[in-house]
Amino acid sequence: MAGQFLTVRLRHPRGTSTIQLPSSHATFDLLLEAVAEQVGGCAAGMRLSTGYPPKVLRLGPSDLIAGHINDMDTVTYLYDAGMAQAASQAPFQPAPKQKRLAEARARGQAEGGA
Repeated sequence: MAGQFLTVRLRHPRGTSTIQLPSSHATFDLLLEAVAEQVGGCAAGMRLSTGYPPKVLRLGPSDLIAGHINDMDTVTYLYDAGMAQAASQAPFQPAPKQKRLAEARARGQAEGGA
């Protein structure tokens, strides 16, 4: 039986860290939000790569990361200033990322206990 959480190792300019996401329903958007939380940036201007040789993850926000990232894989944070600038010119749309991360983690714990 697979674990209830997917552990991802993250490389970023400040060093390395780990992120835990609910394994059954972790979306690319949820991963981006968790990475943004770790690096203190905005999810809109980032790209992530994984694998060897490294390949940029090209997924839609609601795409599940299962099959693209496995438990204990290393993901590297790549900042794309052009994307960040374009995002900064877009109309502001607040995203309750802390609430969404907490809800996703709670769902993962509930599924593991069921």
